[in-house]
Amino acid sequence: MKTKREYWEYQYKLGRDYLVPLFKEWGVKLSESRILDVGCGEGGILHALKDYADISVIGIDISGSKIIEACLTYPSKMVQFFPADIQHYNPNKKFNLIILRDTIEHLSERNRVMEKIGGLLLPGGKVFVSFPPFYSPFGGHQQMLGSFLRYVPWFHVLPVWRFFNWFIGKFDDNPGHLAEMNKIRDNRMSIIGFKELCENSGFEIIRSRYYFSRPSFKIRYGIPVIRSKWLGRVPVLREIFTTGAFYLLEKK
Repeated sequence: MKTKREYWEYQYKLGRDYLVPLFKEWGVKLSESRILDVGCGEGGILHALKDYADISVIGIDISGSKIIEACLTYPSKMVQFFPADIQHYNPNKKFNLIILRDTIEHLSERNRVMEKIGGLLLPGGKVFVSFPPFYSPFGGHQQMLGSFLRYVPWFHVLPVWRFFNWFIGKFDDNPGHLAEMNKIRDNRMSIIGFKELCENSGFEIIRSRYYFSRPSFKIRYGIPVIRSKWLGRVPVLREIFTTGAFYLLEKK
């Protein structure tokens, strides 16, 4: 995607065509709900939820430039954006649904974040989390690079990472992404690691879905959406071949 406007449109389609139907299937009530999107980026997901349920929604992101873009792209009184770190975000009201779409793998202090999120939920509130497991083909977020490496699966988990680290910094068209890739490598958010995180932070996983080819691949690359099915039931294979893990949580 070449522009932030194109990325907004990608987010909107993902929210409209996949997240809204998934929330309906999972029994998540969107109408009359207060919704917070943590790591909202340019805000397309929230606009899709607003358009479906005719509700006011809030998005936060630590990137001030993304928040500015979110505010300018399609301004709406029903969609509010704030530059904020979730750990220091103190809204006046709590939420029925909190979304962390492809955000948790970027967070170093995940236990504190989950504790904070638990405190922002209304009674009976839900948390939606999705992420590409670290050991999956593109769990290193290499698709954001500018060289041929963006098409190379699993290279982010190889023991010769120092070579790739050097190559990206020296020759890739998007070397600025290297810092985030190293952060994701340090965090190594796996499926089993996420389940341990939920257990330690007092959350129960009430619904889950694993994708061999996740919905975003359909929108961005035209690759059909394929659920993991039996691969999603075998722990080792699930870690290696799941490109998208989707969860619905609630406080125990």
